[in-house]
Amino acid sequence: MTQRLWIDGYNLIGHLGLTQQGSLDSARARMLGLLSGRKLRVYFDARTGGLPEQRGALEIVFTRAENADERIVRDLRALGVGTREVTLVTNDRELAGRCRQLGAAHTSCAAFVDSLPKLSTPRDMQREAADTKRASMTRSELEELQRIFETPRPGERPSSEPPGPRR
Repeated sequence: MTQRLWIDGYNLIGHLGLTQQGSLDSARARMLGLLSGRKLRVYFDARTGGLPEQRGALEIVFTRAENADERIVRDLRALGVGTREVTLVTNDRELAGRCRQLGAAHTSCAAFVDSLPKLSTPRDMQREAADTKRASMTRSELEELQRIFETPRPGERPSSEPPGPRR
């Protein structure tokens, strides 16, 4: 039995923090880029949606007359006993509960992201930038810290002590 992963698209976008930098369209494109090459089905609410789109192994479903949650539930019902092969990725507790009642498994967005190779999301990039900024020092700051914390080895004089006999 092959496990299928279905993703509540905008829920994962929110979890990844992709809407912090740009439009929803660019956030969706960025997330789909991060997920490309993986065998997944991703659902999006879309008033102007069309037929499912296939990008390699990635299947993208844009809903029209219903929201993504309703479409996910409808697709699960259509599978019947095959729902046991589906794991839904969402942080939406109500949707997760409905899908579990139909026999599908559930995982949170955090657990899903943790199971993937490192994804660079805007939140990750902000943390890395903050870490780099905190770790950056000018040469003079570094020299000053070295001078302050420099401890002489046994038998050596501190660099701030003038040469001569030790007291």
